[in-house]
Amino acid sequence: MNSINTIKTIFIIVMVISTSACVFLGGNESATEFVVGKSDSLEVEVISEHDHPGGTPQFIGTAYIPVNALQTFSAEILFPPEYMFDINGFLYAGPAGTTIGNYTIDINDDGSPELTFPVKSESMFFAWVDFNNNHVKEFSEPEIFQSQNINNEKTLNITIPDGGDNDPSINHGDVGFRMKTTINAGLLINPNTAQNHIITAIVQSVDPDTGGPNNGSGDDPTETIFAKELLIDLIFENQF
Repeated sequence: MNSINTIKTIFIIVMVISTSACVFLGGNESATEFVVGKSDSLEVEVISEHDHPGGTPQFIGTAYIPVNALQTFSAEILFPPEYMFDINGFLYAGPAGTTIGNYTIDINDDGSPELTFPVKSESMFFAWVDFNNNHVKEFSEPEIFQSQNINNEKTLNITIPDGGDNDPSINHGDVGFRMKTTINAGLLINPNTAQNHIITAIVQSVDPDTGGPNNGSGDDPTETIFAKELLIDLIFENQF
């Protein structure tokens, strides 16, 4: 395998702040869906609250995987250089082992997840989904890594070993489901300027040959790229 088979579909959508987004989050403040993408095999949304300069929004990333689609192996969210992470990284809310969010699985996509697991800090740079709630990071549990790349973009990388089922022999889902990762407010810091910013999400499936990471041969995993223009505005009333 010389390269990943990339679905060259990029969605650029102008940001709106809507009542429906606020209701979706169940909050009283305005909320903004700022990355939305949809392909034949994937639907991705990233949502934040308190979209004003210098604010610290809650991060919510969701992905809907239809029945028989390849499972998701990783997702990378890229924020432009003007965004910041808290100086303490994932330890912003307390010492290692502090719950900083949650990870849910909604099998019938009705808004009421059947499974909810805590997201816990491991270090400044790593957090994980504690499937067993035993306070110990295990290989099979999803991991979240925060970093800054050579372009000074801030990145959140979410890796889901074996597509989340702990079984590399299975690479497609028997049922459609939505998985959602929430990081509580405090990690991400909005830019100080009120202007448009481009946020990007890159989602990669499991390798069809391994049910996990790319092994460099045989069939390729798919990679889907979504992008969104987000307006950081001093006014965050409902806008249409």
